[in-house]
Amino acid sequence: MFHYIRKHENRRVWPRPAWDGNGRDDTIAGFNMRYYTEDHEWIEVNGDEAIVGITEYAADQLEEVEEIEFPDEDDSFIVGDRMGSIKAGNITLELPAPISGTIKSINEMLSDEPELLLESPEDKGWICRMNEIDESELDDLMNANAYARFLEER
Repeated sequence: MFHYIRKHENRRVWPRPAWDGNGRDDTIAGFNMRYYTEDHEWIEVNGDEAIVGITEYAADQLEEVEEIEFPDEDDSFIVGDRMGSIKAGNITLELPAPISGTIKSINEMLSDEPELLLESPEDKGWICRMNEIDESELDDLMNANAYARFLEER
């Protein structure tokens, strides 16, 4: 667990969550909030946009990536809809939409370097960006601590 301390008026204080005016705390001390699913996907929210990828845990379960089926740009999904898949060895990992929204873009780097998905799944190996997301569905996802507990219980 990380603790961030910032300096304020010559004293150290714990950061307070940023307030977006809609009653949601989407950032902590200027950091984007990351959520996790039981399907081992992560979603990072920045305003009305979200970046989606697979977790390191999911990447560790895969061998060499043979094929990635991406969603199409401008396609809309409801949470749970099949967005695509990853084929690695004898495993095909389905990618359900972790949140409802519209695909804004896909990570074109993965087309040329699919190994990024396994080498850097929670950074350079992101899968797609979504907009028009349904922020109310974030309440059904796990934060980092809850996801760590979820993995421990497996």
